[in-house]
Amino acid sequence: MRRLLIAVVLSFVIPTTAFCQTPHRVAIRAGRLIDGKSEKPLENAVIVIEGDRIASVTAGGSAPAGVEIIDLSKATVLPGFIDTHTHVLLQGDITAEEYDAQLLKQSIPYRAILAARNAHIALSHGFTAIRDLETEGAMYADVDVKTAIANGEVPGPRMQVATRAMTPTGMYPLLGYSCGARKQVVNRRCTGPTGSNITPTAGTILRPTACCIPW
Repeated sequence: MRRLLIAVVLSFVIPTTAFCQTPHRVAIRAGRLIDGKSEKPLENAVIVIEGDRIASVTAGGSAPAGVEIIDLSKATVLPGFIDTHTHVLLQGDITAEEYDAQLLKQSIPYRAILAARNAHIALSHGFTAIRDLETEGAMYADVDVKTAIANGEVPGPRMQVATRAMTPTGMYPLLGYSCGARKQVVNRRCTGPTGSNITPTAGTILRPTACCIPW
């Protein structure tokens, strides 16, 4: 019985090394590489990627044997852009009237669908990471878009999200004094934001012609 127990334990321990697979390796042949550090573009660079990390960058080098090759020898390659202030749940460079129409007439699920489209557009334009600084009335929909991208459900850049903005009394949501700010931070911790957007001085949402909606 003891020998059988030892054999069973070893059957679980020994094979674990077999499951330690090496990450997938890809080599990109770049005709010109702008690395953001060198004064001039690197010519005929080889970028080796292991898993989701860049392992090496070599100018005029050759790709390692046995790796997947992406041939961009006729193109210029550069790191992905990062947009540090965006609102994927808003559509276009809008006027005040269009802003009200989006927030008051479009449902949050509909705006989330458009936000996923906007994230895809951002990725196709070369932005591999974006920071979304509040949902403009769409509550926590930015977290859902971020999660869908992270899970591979929709294409898009990595996202840092702030959910709802924090502002002084008379704006959204109401903070009042420092205790109000602490309360809002605690309340939203479970909703999945990676940061917060605080707007200390901004126009009020209580317009005479606009309806009040929850932020």
